[in-house]
Formats: sequence, C-alpha cells, structure tokens
Amino acid sequence: MTFGEAAAIHLRNLSHNPRIKSSTRDYWHRRLSALVKNWRDLNKTEVRKSTQIACKEWASTYVNKASPTNYNNTIALLRHVLAIAIEAGVIYGNPAASLKRTAIRAKEIALPSTDKFNALLAEMHNGHSRYSPHCADFAAGLAFTGCRVGEAREIACRDVDFEAGEIVVRGDAETRTKNWELRRVPLIPDARQLFERMRSDHANEPLNARYSASASVRRRLIGPVKRSAPNVSRIMICGICSQRAASNPVWTYRLSRAGLDTKTAVPWQ
Repeated sequence: MTFGEAAAIHLRNLSHNPRIKSSTRDYWHRRLSALVKNWRDLNKTEVRKSTQIACKEWASTYVNKASPTNYNNTIALLRHVLAIAIEAGVIYGNPAASLKRTAIRAKEIALPSTDKFNALLAEMHNGHSRYSPHCADFAAGLAFTGCRVGEAREIACRDVDFEAGEIVVRGDAETRTKNWELRRVPLIPDARQLFERMRSDHANEPLNARYSASASVRRRLIGPVKRSAPNVSRIMICGICSQRAASNPVWTYRLSRAGLDTKTAVPWQ
C-alpha cells in the first residue's frame, strides 16, 4: 500500500462522514496537498518505508514554512493516513506518533476605539457606491451581533425577536453554524436600533427575507473582512457588552451561552 492509496481511503472516509461539513473536508484536502507538496514523492512511497526518521526530517523542514495551526493539523492528517495502513495490517506502529506539536501563541489584536469604529462606519456609509450604506449596515451588524460572516448573512427578519431582546443565529440552511448548533445572541441597544431601522426601511419584505440585502453587498464587504480581520467583529461585540456584563451578571451568563468570550475583549471599551 502506497501513501497515496492510504490517503485516498482516508479522504473517502471523510466524505462519507455526515458529521463533517464540506468546508472541513476542503480544509483537510488542503492539508494533504501541502503535505504532498513538501514531501517529495510521498504519494508513490510505500507506507512501510515511512519511518520515524523520514517523518522527523519532513517535520523539521515544514515547521519553518507553515503556521503553527497548519503545521499541527498537517501532522494530525499524517497520523490519520498512516492509521489507515495500520488498520490494513501493512504496518504495526505509527511512525508519525513521535512528532511534536508546536505551540500556538495568541496574536495581539489591535482593535479600533469606539470613536474610530463609528468614524469607519460613517466613511463606509458615505462612499460613492449605491451599496455603500448597505455595506456599512452589514459591518455594523457584524460588530453589534458578534456573528461570523457566514452566520450574519443568513439572519432573516424572523430571527430578530425585539420583544425577547435576542437574535436567533441559525447559520447556513444545511450545515447550520460552525458547531452545528442554533444559538441566541443578546440584542444590545446598538443592534436593536440598527435592525429596527433596517426593518422599517423594508417593511414590506417577508419574514424570511434576509437583512444582508443583495449578493453584491456581501461580495463587496465579505472578502475584505475575511482577509483583514475575520474575528475582530466578534471581539468588538464582547467589548461593547463587557460594560453591561460588569454590572449585570445576567449579561455575563447570556454572553457565555451565546458563545462569546468577554474576557478577551474587556480592554476594548
């Protein structure tokens, strides 16, 4: 059995696993491509020739090329593929078991102040495109709800409960949210004001209409957001809410249930 044959079996197992999302499968495909690219003739190599020494030689080179997260996950993929050979009785031990994971250090996040963020929204709103106001609203919605980009673009009118003071985050219609769960996010005053205005501007829209407006708006904004700071909006909502959480334990509980970490964003006020 060659490594390529074992890898094909592993990818087939992933494709048959209903609990794995398509984006996750794509990620593991990219990890395999990176592994093969940085290990010469790996696909053609017999698995029994993949020794501990060969694994360590590859790891010592690849650790300087990949990010800590990608390096660790590529090691995990290598172990999973070699485990296929163990199950087939080709080898009796996993030569990649001795590889050490690298430490993942948290990055320092430089968030704008409240005034700078408001100035940014104003600049976006006053842009020279007909989509500028909608892009500004979408950016504000990301900050005021803490939703991921993919979750925010699926929020419909029926998901915003003004009476209960919460937003139901459903995510994609097929795959739901990142963790396959439906969650409820507190509707803070800034978010309430935003959604009330957007709802009044589109009072004739059905309840299943999405707040994210047209696909053009999402294309114009989502790309730059993902490239620049995909998690900044989630941290900013924590910063906004940390003021309320400090004086009201109920807010702390609701934010934790919504999947938001207030400790990360307490400095952002």
